[in-house]
Amino acid sequence: MEVLARKITVYTKHGCGPCLITKKYLTEHGIPFKEINVSEQPTGLEDLQERGIKSVPVMVIGDWEDYWTGLEMDKLEGLVG
Repeated sequence: MEVLARKITVYTKHGCGPCLITKKYLTEHGIPFKEINVSEQPTGLEDLQERGIKSVPVMVIGDWEDYWTGLEMDKLEGLVG
């Protein structure tokens, strides 16, 4: 899958260390992403709850074709290639 050609969405919340690390990694490696902060956007929290997801960060590739929860450095590194 050509990840960088697909949209990346990161679900985060205030005070989340792993969220900050994820966003910093993506930014430092020039990987564009959209952030949905569930502390500020209730619809984002609803999206996660509908999928049974209870923690952040959540990395979504494309339109939920691929996603993972938590700080997954190996997967982040895989985005860089």
